[in-house]
Amino acid sequence: MHKILTAIAKPNHQVYLEYDDGSTYLIDLTSLIQPNTIFAMLENENEFNKLEIGTRGRSLRWNDTLELDADALRMPSTPENGLQHKIVTSTKPTATTPDPVSLQVQNALKLARVTQTEAAERTGLTQPTIARLANPNYHGHSVESLRRLSQGLGLQLEIRIGK
Repeated sequence: MHKILTAIAKPNHQVYLEYDDGSTYLIDLTSLIQPNTIFAMLENENEFNKLEIGTRGRSLRWNDTLELDADALRMPSTPENGLQHKIVTSTKPTATTPDPVSLQVQNALKLARVTQTEAAERTGLTQPTIARLANPNYHGHSVESLRRLSQGLGLQLEIRIGK
């Protein structure tokens, strides 16, 4: 799950996006904007330019009326997935150093010999939360989530600050 950091409306119903992993996309939304659909309002350039980044960078939205998922915009559209946008250009994510806390979460899951689903059942966290905590590109771990994870897995949580 990546967050949109920058979204810029461009001519011809295109949107430039920058994500938190350093990747960029130029998305063409023309095929979404059809008469008699909820997206028809975006035909008007002034309305299209009212583009905003949604809550926590997880979507694009227009006037609280339309919303497009941040992750879906990164996927190529196919008849199977029902997406209708076109990726005009994209760049790969920039190489980032894995988050050391995420690596410790991965280690804890291995040490406890549990799947993410089993860890979710034991901790009261959801499986997507466990997956996010173990994602090496995630950098927003809360002490409370880590406490619940360690308790549920029967492990000890240690927090260190030092050189």
